[in-house]
Amino acid sequence: VKKAKTFGIELHKLKRNELYKFKQITSSTSERRNYNDKTLDYYEKFYDSFGSNAEFIIASINFKNYLEHLQN
Repeated sequence: VKKAKTFGIELHKLKRNELYKFKQITSSTSERRNYNDKTLDYYEKFYDSFGSNAEFIIASINFKNYLEHLQN
């Protein structure tokens, strides 16, 4: 996490109404890795139960920034 910005990776802490993004990622991964995923409802209840102690974080990469970093 600390080196994420160095490599052009942006981290985004999801709010409850954005958990569908997390679910899309876990669903895709579960299909690819052949395991059963949890439901969106499960993740929402998890979020509600743990409040600020639960963090759902997604990462994205800015390839332009990453390539510039590699070339410097």
